[in-house]
Amino acid sequence: MIAAHDRVIAEGMLTVATDANWAPQSFLNDNNEMDGFDVDVAREIAKRMGVDIEFVTPDWSIITAGNWAGRWDISVGSMTPQPRAPRC
Repeated sequence: MIAAHDRVIAEGMLTVATDANWAPQSFLNDNNEMDGFDVDVAREIAKRMGVDIEFVTPDWSIITAGNWAGRWDISVGSMTPQPRAPRC
């Protein structure tokens, strides 16, 4: 089995999942392009790897479920810490 990093380098493309509805972290701008802090982080990762980048925007519940089944290579997304819910 080829490591994800080696596959991404060989293919020259990093596929990144992020939420397109989480401005200012990640969102579609007026030109219908991905924009925001998380998008900038993902672009920098691809740049440092020397590969192109492709964004996919599955529902947040799919991203956080963890069963990506090869649909993307990484997920870059900001999360806000919440107080722990009281135990019943």
